[in-house]
Amino acid sequence: MNIPSVSYGQKQAARQRVLFNSLEFIFIFLPFSLAAFYGVRWLFPGSSRPLLVVLLVASTVFYGYWNVDYLWLLAGSVLFNYGCGELLRRYPGKGLLAVAIAINILLLGIFKYTGFLVTEISRFFDAGWSAPDILLPLAISFFTFQQIAYLVDCYRSETAGQGGFLEYAVFVTFFPQLIAGPIVRHTDVASQFRNRLGSAFSSPLMAVGITLFVFGFSKKVIIADSLAPMADRAFSVVETGMLLSLFEAWAGLLAFTLQIYFDFSGYTDMALGLAAMFGISLPVNFRSPYKARSIIDFWRRWHITLSTFLRDYLYIPLGGSRGASYRRYVNLLIVMLIGGLWHGAGWTFVFWGAAHGLMLCLNHFWVRSVADNRLVFPRVAGWCLTFAGVALAWVLFRAETLPGASVMYASLAGFGGVAIPQTIVTGLPDMLGSVFAVVGGPVQWDGERVFQARDLMILMASFGLCLLMPRLDEVLSILKHDRVFGGGRVRGLVLTVQDSRTTGILCGVAISAMLWIGVLSAVRDRTFLYFQF
Repeated sequence: MNIPSVSYGQKQAARQRVLFNSLEFIFIFLPFSLAAFYGVRWLFPGSSRPLLVVLLVASTVFYGYWNVDYLWLLAGSVLFNYGCGELLRRYPGKGLLAVAIAINILLLGIFKYTGFLVTEISRFFDAGWSAPDILLPLAISFFTFQQIAYLVDCYRSETAGQGGFLEYAVFVTFFPQLIAGPIVRHTDVASQFRNRLGSAFSSPLMAVGITLFVFGFSKKVIIADSLAPMADRAFSVVETGMLLSLFEAWAGLLAFTLQIYFDFSGYTDMALGLAAMFGISLPVNFRSPYKARSIIDFWRRWHITLSTFLRDYLYIPLGGSRGASYRRYVNLLIVMLIGGLWHGAGWTFVFWGAAHGLMLCLNHFWVRSVADNRLVFPRVAGWCLTFAGVALAWVLFRAETLPGASVMYASLAGFGGVAIPQTIVTGLPDMLGSVFAVVGGPVQWDGERVFQARDLMILMASFGLCLLMPRLDEVLSILKHDRVFGGGRVRGLVLTVQDSRTTGILCGVAISAMLWIGVLSAVRDRTFLYFQF
């Protein structure tokens, strides 16, 4: 049987894209943008408005290169929400806020959920309707949520419109974080736009930015893209209804579990580094989530800005943990269901959100039991359960359909048998190899095994890096920083180093690595997973 290796997340139209890991971005777009930015800064010292214009133009070019037609959608969304924000600031009212949020959600629903709703309604009534072919606008989920947060902050009088429309437009469209986050609050960056952009050029700041960019670039191109084929092959098979062996299923699941982390955290590191090159501090979005010892701890480490958004703008307004215990659990389930739907229009995402909601409820119940009865749960066991729960939930996130997810779960449970790849068997001592050989041979597709010995080494090395690699804030501390700026509820980046020698070394190493990885990226041009959301 010929099983295609389908790349996950390739939902956009097949055309050339300015990806962070593309040669066009590294050697054309980024150098020209930096040259224009610092050239204008030299011409207009101490003034931020010309620099905001440069950032807006660069962001418009970046977004328009993907699909120029959706520039009108982005521009309309920015104009509408800025106008609503000004009205809410002057005439705060729940009715106006509700209407503005409803229109944003309606826009998101039309583009992202129409096909899903039409398909499900047609299936329920057996109407035979065909879903409309609507191309999902790039980053619509991110800039919609970001602007909803802005509207709520305007209503609460938690933000001020001192910078005017230009500042707001850059806040929404700033290209390092426009496509896949982090989700930024207006209060996180507004003061930086007004006070930091016009400051003098800082070579240490540039060195840290480049280093962060290369750090994330390496995660994406070297690690995530090496894991992607393993995950793609495994999940392509289960979508055909064919069971995987126990070894193949768990190897495929682990490959995706690691891929999505290195892919998304790599993108975030690159976004933070790019923003730092322009003098802007963005909030940290990951803190080693796979080291978490509970699901609660996991969501304090994974996609922190989304978790913070859901907490501040959904969970707390719903009542949070106030009132009866059952209300907390209901609120958690609602929030995670919405979080699942936010990621994608499909039952797989609904069930993924529900799974995490249930795990959070169980975790909170356990915490209460610990407080009441002094129960002790070993740390290692807590980590094992947390990692297993997160990994098993990723099946729903990655699978294209619920039947595909069910086949993968059946394979993980061993219903596809236990088949050890021959490359592993031959590498074992003779006695162990004979034992495993009796169990069964490898599953083959067109005479080619699913996983080779090289794949296993990549998987083991990536898993080791995931557990041993320091958190981003720990990496920044290695740079011997002495100052932190940024604000809001999520701490910003470290953007200085202490001595010029360190700066020179960092720049030299980072630029050399960037050139090398840039050439590598031309060979393996894969999009980022979160671009589809």
